[in-house]
Parts: sequence; C-alpha cells; structure tokens
Amino acid sequence: MSKRFNLDIAFRFQTKNSSVQVYYLLEHKSETWNFSNIQILSYMLAIWEENIKNKRSLEPIIPVVFYHGKTNWDKM
Repeated sequence: MSKRFNLDIAFRFQTKNSSVQVYYLLEHKSETWNFSNIQILSYMLAIWEENIKNKRSLEPIIPVVFYHGKTNWDKM
C-alpha cells in the first residue's frame, strides 16, 4: 500500500458457516475534529483498495469510534 494510515485497530472476522469476512475498524479519539468522518472513510477506502488489489470481494466494514474527551462529541 503506498499510502500510510494510522488507524488504531482493525479486526477481520470470518463466520463459521460463511465465507463472508467482516472488518471492524476501531478508532479512539480524545479530541473532537470536524473531519473525523473523512478520516474514517479514508481508512475504509484503503481497506477496500487492498481488497481490489488482492482480487478479493469488498469486505463489509463496521466503523466504531470511541471518544473519551472532556467536551461533548458533536462531530458526526
């Protein structure tokens, strides 16, 4: 991958009865940021670009943001 991304953690799961894999993308935030949704989308796009590059189906991605800042989250 030519781009560098600093996502916190991502897990790939495969079910026992199916070949479908689901990606859980976990991101921790300690501050609010107006473009967090764009940041998450860029991580998702990087994963999908890897799927395409490796001739795999696009994996469903469930993004989860954990916010632990001092102010209220009002950005997404």
